[in-house]
Amino acid sequence: MVVTTKERLHQLVDELTEEEADEALRYLAERNDDPLIAAFRSAPLDDEAVAEADDRALAEVRADRAAGEAVRVQAATRAFIGFVITTADGKGVATEDVARAVLEALEALDESREAR
Repeated sequence: MVVTTKERLHQLVDELTEEEADEALRYLAERNDDPLIAAFRSAPLDDEAVAEADDRALAEVRADRAAGEAVRVQAATRAFIGFVITTADGKGVATEDVARAVLEALEALDESREAR
């Protein structure tokens, strides 16, 4: 039996606690107004060929992940603090606020998982 993406999503939503569902709903509502996400949505598709160096870097990351040596999302997110993304309309979007919000959300998620 083939399960569609929407059916799988419905299953996952049904498994959420009321608190997790509230958090997910807040996240989905807030991301509609997020300028960083809007910048990604309006960005043109990357149609450039993948360079050999990129292929090597991806292979290295995949090997690290397979060996259990992946970088935690929090560490990767901290790397974006201080950067600015330029949107298609030429406006800059500071990533610091977005990165800090992501870190806070991840820490809250870790705390809620530990509490279970």
